[in-house]
Amino acid sequence: MEGNKLETTRKRGVRLTVWFVFLVIIGLFSVLSNTMFRSSLIQVYPDIPVWAFSVFAVLSLLVAIFTLFLFFWKRCAFYGLLAISVIAFLLNLYVGAGTLNALIGFVVVAILYLLIRPKWHLFT
Repeated sequence: MEGNKLETTRKRGVRLTVWFVFLVIIGLFSVLSNTMFRSSLIQVYPDIPVWAFSVFAVLSLLVAIFTLFLFFWKRCAFYGLLAISVIAFLLNLYVGAGTLNALIGFVVVAILYLLIRPKWHLFT
């Protein structure tokens, strides 16, 4: 009975749902751009190692997957997104993206945290 009560009281809200959809779309768009347009990216950013684009694609795919897990109330997915933002930060610094650009991943996770904080107790 207790599990059914929890299931009926779980409501994401519009802002959180929109943010989840936004993260999935951005993650999938990044996967496509880092795989399908790799040759163009290499020409635009010749100083970035080719393998970095593959790593960025994998990290972007993980962002989409972990966001889907968040959609299903999985708390560990938030920690996965936090880990991805740390890895992306370090990789961005390594390839010379600059500190400000490298911090964008943390901003995304901070916004996510602010949105899920009131509902944190609903995550398992």
